[in-house]
Parts: sequence; structure tokens; C-alpha cells
Amino acid sequence: MSSDSLFITLQHADSFFPSGATSFSWGLETLCNEKTIQSSFDLNTYIEGQLRGRWVTCELPGLIAAYRARGDLEAVARVDKELHVLSLTKEFRTGAERAGSGLLTTHAKLGTPHAEEYKKLVKSLKAPGQLSAVQGLLWFGVGLTQHQAAVLSGYSFCSAFVSAAIRLGLIGYVDSQIIIKNMHEISAHLLSQPLVPLEELNSYIPETDIAVMRHETADSRLFFN
Repeated sequence: MSSDSLFITLQHADSFFPSGATSFSWGLETLCNEKTIQSSFDLNTYIEGQLRGRWVTCELPGLIAAYRARGDLEAVARVDKELHVLSLTKEFRTGAERAGSGLLTTHAKLGTPHAEEYKKLVKSLKAPGQLSAVQGLLWFGVGLTQHQAAVLSGYSFCSAFVSAAIRLGLIGYVDSQIIIKNMHEISAHLLSQPLVPLEELNSYIPETDIAVMRHETADSRLFFN
């Protein structure tokens, strides 16, 4: 990996990068409030389940398919729509769209190739703007390799849960780093496996789907979902 490539990867993995990811807990807020998840051990187990039940079977192959489109916006939109229909709950689906829209807006301001064009496509309702499809398009645009984009996807996926857990007061910063280390080992193993074909995308995270549905009617909410 060249120093330029490493710098770009670190830039887009940085918590200071204005991706809008801090607005979402992806069901974790409900599970914490209902005492389903009460410790760092619980959280570690939960995130591993998310990696195996959705990321490697849906988010990652969707991102890679969008990356391999190499800026072909119609091809990205087709992947985008596949990801959209696999998001069963309203808050999960619209959360991924909001996160994708926020990322597009930031990259359009940065001048990332295809960001402004795809943003217009989403605004005209010709593409939903699901986060993973948007990431694949934009990370190709900034010059990351496919492997770097895949690793960044795994890190971003895990760090979103860990960041939410810190804000919810579930864990501290040291525990967060232990969990990230554990998830690195698991995501590295998953990345070594054959990629799920686009026509076989699937997601099985029933606990999360139900938590996200209950979140919609919660009396007080810190996160969007």
C-alpha cells in the first residue's frame, strides 16, 4: 500500500470525516434500553452477529458490486435497488438512505467523481441511495482499491455500533477498542471467504429488525434508528 493510498483510507475511516454516521444506532438503542444488551460481552456478540448475518451476506457484496461498476451510475443504481428491497424495516431502510445521502453531499462538496451526478439521481428518485452502494461508488471514485474499500466497509460497519454504544453509556473507550480488535479478526476471516454473488444477497438479523421497528414508537430517542 502506497503512502497516498494509506492516507486516503485513513481519511475516510476517521471519525472526524463528516459522513453523518453518528445519527444512527441501527437498533442498538432499543436493545440497550430494553436491557437485552447490557455489557461489552453482549455488544461484542451482537456485532459479530451483524457481521455474519448482514454485512458479509448483503452490505459487503453490494458495496463491491457498486465498486466494480467503475462509475457506471445505472449499474450502481441497480445494486442500490437490490440493497433497498433487502432492508425490511422502515427505519433501517430510511436510515441507510439518509446515511447514503449525507455521504453523497459531503463527497459532492469535496469534488469526488460521480458524487454530484449520483446525488441528482437519488434526488430524482431514480435510485434510493442506500449507504453501501454509495460507499462503493465513492470509494472507487477517491481511488481506493477494492480490498481497501472492503476493509474500510468492515471497519465502518463495526465502528458505527461501537460509537453508538459509547454515546449510550454502555461501554467505555478501552472496551470499545477491545471490541474493534475482535471484530477486525472476524471481518478479516470473512473477507477471506468467497464473495456472495449479487443475485444471492440476503440478510438475517431478526433481533435487529424487530428492535428497529420498536424504536420507531419509543417515547425518547437519541438516534434516528
